[in-house]
Amino acid sequence: MTSPEHSAAEREVDNPLRDEQRHAVRDELEGRLRHRGAALVGSESDAEVVELSNAVDRFERAVMQSGGDLMVDTPESSSPDNPANVLPQRRADESVGSYIQRISAATDGVGSVR
Repeated sequence: MTSPEHSAAEREVDNPLRDEQRHAVRDELEGRLRHRGAALVGSESDAEVVELSNAVDRFERAVMQSGGDLMVDTPESSSPDNPANVLPQRRADESVGSYIQRISAATDGVGSVR
């Protein structure tokens, strides 16, 4: 006999609507990340995309709280107001976990250089 929790989990996995919603959310998050300058290679798991999005959100919140300008302090800017407020760029061979750690370290340093 299967437990009710197991049956619910099985139904969740087999639900095509749920799968479609998950893909839509992932596509939206990936689009936001790319727009913000966070590189994706395509092999990231759903969980890694969410974790990366959360790390970028924390970084941007720290920049805004320190008085930084996300329109000026961008990876594309040739002369940002404060280089510490620019989202670090992902290295070509860098794992998502390592990139998230660098973003977290950069978040701690936001506002430190002028």
